[in-house]
Amino acid sequence: MLKYLWAMKSLIRLWSLLALISGSCLAGTNVWTTGGPYGGSVSFLAIDPACPSTLYAGTEYFGLFKTVNGGESWTSVSTGLTSPYLTALAISHSDPLTLYAGTQYEGVFKTTDGGESWRSINNGLNQQEIYYGLNALAIDPSNPSTVYAGTNYNLYKTTDGGNTWNASNTGLWYTGIVSLAIDPSTPLTVYAGTLGGIYKSYDGGEHWNAAYAGLTNYSHAIAIDPSATSTIYTGAYDGVFKTTDAGASWEPANKGLEGLTIYALSIDPSTPSTVYAGSNYGLFKTTDGGENWDSTPTGSKNPGINAISIDPLNPSVVFVGSDVLLYYNATTTETAGLFKTTDGGGSWNPEIIGLTGIAVWALAVDPSSISTMYAGTDCGVFMTTDGGGTWNALNIGNFCIPVFALAIDPNSPLTIFAGTWNIGLLKTVDGGLTWADANGGLPWSGVSLLSADTSAPSDIYAASYTDSEIGYFPNGLCKTSDGGENWNCDNPGLTNPYIEALAIDPISPSTLYVGAWPFDSGAAIGYNLFKTTDGGETWNVEINGLPNVMISSIAIDPLTPSTVYAGTCYGCQEGGGGKGLYKTTDGGDHWNAVNRGLTNMGILSLVIDPSSPLNVYAGTYNDISNPGGVFKSTNGGESWKPDGLHGLQVNALAFPKSHPSIVYAGTSQGVWSITMTSHERPMERP
Repeated sequence: MLKYLWAMKSLIRLWSLLALISGSCLAGTNVWTTGGPYGGSVSFLAIDPACPSTLYAGTEYFGLFKTVNGGESWTSVSTGLTSPYLTALAISHSDPLTLYAGTQYEGVFKTTDGGESWRSINNGLNQQEIYYGLNALAIDPSNPSTVYAGTNYNLYKTTDGGNTWNASNTGLWYTGIVSLAIDPSTPLTVYAGTLGGIYKSYDGGEHWNAAYAGLTNYSHAIAIDPSATSTIYTGAYDGVFKTTDAGASWEPANKGLEGLTIYALSIDPSTPSTVYAGSNYGLFKTTDGGENWDSTPTGSKNPGINAISIDPLNPSVVFVGSDVLLYYNATTTETAGLFKTTDGGGSWNPEIIGLTGIAVWALAVDPSSISTMYAGTDCGVFMTTDGGGTWNALNIGNFCIPVFALAIDPNSPLTIFAGTWNIGLLKTVDGGLTWADANGGLPWSGVSLLSADTSAPSDIYAASYTDSEIGYFPNGLCKTSDGGENWNCDNPGLTNPYIEALAIDPISPSTLYVGAWPFDSGAAIGYNLFKTTDGGETWNVEINGLPNVMISSIAIDPLTPSTVYAGTCYGCQEGGGGKGLYKTTDGGDHWNAVNRGLTNMGILSLVIDPSSPLNVYAGTYNDISNPGGVFKSTNGGESWKPDGLHGLQVNALAFPKSHPSIVYAGTSQGVWSITMTSHERPMERP
């Protein structure tokens, strides 16, 4: 399962388009809204030099966000960005509404309206090169139409705003470009950090000369002193180096940075002897031009700092973009990715409201409360007690551990199980305050699916895998009858261990359905749907009418459990694509396609309205050719219509049992919810 999940995570990173809607924190009436969880790795920052309360944040996998109030709130500005995997970002100093964004797979994009819309500008760029990523961008400070772009193989230049690009490599012995900087006083002077050191051009990139005497390896970042442009800092694998002769010679400036890799540099424009350096172990600051560096903790647990932006009008205000780790303080636990100081680094606060950069893989709603819910995410478990309005991360350990599955004991809702990527199964009996290992005798490192027997809550089923240095090994389905103390993984008849979907009959919990992945590396490995009627003692194959592709989701009608839906996954497996949704009305003996109106055939999640089972929701896979989202049927799958969240991958869907007018969706960008009005709910099945 890990193989599938990480493939899915990778594909989200490549193609997930950002939702354009936002709203109040609580579930909106007939409109999808989100309250988080907020955060996510921030790799790039660009501040408006004329209006520094406007800032852009490029996330690691989820596109671009913008704030116009100094970080108090963020909105997505990714319309037209067909790849959300940003690899570079630059803002024009002469025209701050113009920005350029580099992406992996899709090349360079440009906006001239402050991010409201983007268009691709790749004419002249090598398509194979940009597929693997564009590493650096630099805009001429006096002319927003002149831009330099660096790839792993070439340096390109445009003088017409990106309409055409030309290679500009003469003299570059090393053409893998990792950083770029332009002299603000003499824009024809350009510096390029390469795999072999820094090169310098005096003629706008027409010719290049080596400028790396004294450097020991290539440059991740270049920062030019705006008041004395012969003074330049560069960040490398072994700290910071400094030149005072415009690159003719370099000296280490590393006291306090020993052994650190420097990813970002920013110079205080009013006091150039003050410089900030982002490293793989947090943020550092010098006030003496690099003679000495001191750690400047941002409040997070030493994350990698990827980006730094200083307010040019008030340099005591600094923003930093960081990797995702759990952020702790005395009262709460959050997942941050962006921090702000207003006192030059003396104190920091996370600024992430609206920044939806956290993927959600699993949802579990407290059966006794419509407002309490748990989300399994890329970075642990989050909890809300106000229906998704706000979220707090629950500390399941010292590291950011992906959680792919959740299950709540229906008789004791403070007892929760969490299936993790690499440390197996965790259990809490106090609503997430403390967690303990629940892996008694399990041969696994990860848990991808969980389901609890509502009639016997100590009975829990889990799909497991072992992912090691020597390979990926699925372990099939395991069962505990004592709340996780002991497990049994014997499954006579369940011949395919690649488990992808699991559902328990709510009326007869000894009946279960399991969906599987029938291919591995293109070779057939087994059937794709199984059923047991004796709690897993024996299993039968139930594939009559099903295509031989991955079964990625299963939902059982809560009132008529002989009616079952099975979703297949589009493009999520080796050896076959998705074929949409299938339905049985005889307990799996026969299956028929129910795809009319489904424009996306990759079904990752399903949920049935518990009070009106003709109402079915399907959450879909997302890629560039098939944008994800939610589809809804009001006639038991006979026909479908899009129901929102266009461009998001919907990994999980859930109803609160006590309030089935609310639907929750766990997506590639947080948890979203919608409240359906009574007139939109179909009539009960006759």
